[in-house]
Amino acid sequence: MRNLVLVLFVIFPLVSYGSYEDPSNVVSYAINLFLKKDFSNVLKYTELSEKKRVLTLLEEYVDVEKKKVIDEEIKNVKSFSVGEVYYENEFCVVSTHWVIDTSYISKNVVHKAIVKRKILYLLKKFENGWKIISKKVEV
Repeated sequence: MRNLVLVLFVIFPLVSYGSYEDPSNVVSYAINLFLKKDFSNVLKYTELSEKKRVLTLLEEYVDVEKKKVIDEEIKNVKSFSVGEVYYENEFCVVSTHWVIDTSYISKNVVHKAIVKRKILYLLKKFENGWKIISKKVEV
């Protein structure tokens, strides 16, 4: 019984709060949820304009045609990795590197194309931890 109390009141709050303490973890969790199409849980890691973008995505995901496009884009993501983290007071920038397969078939010929993208996430520290507030795709 004592171990259960320890887990419920000491360890669990530390683990759940700790996920918001490291900006690179926040970005990684949000991306993984996005790739699993768990958009409503991505909202836990976003605020301001990024939260609005995710809410728009949730609305669009109901439309059958838009859902197909979104699913195809997610399917094309081959990998991502979290890179550098830069801090400036209550703000932070986390860079990520993505590998996306943009191959297509034209006239029965497969055109292989792998694109590498760098996406920068801007986070702000709120009272309950770091949240993604914006992102920028570098071309």
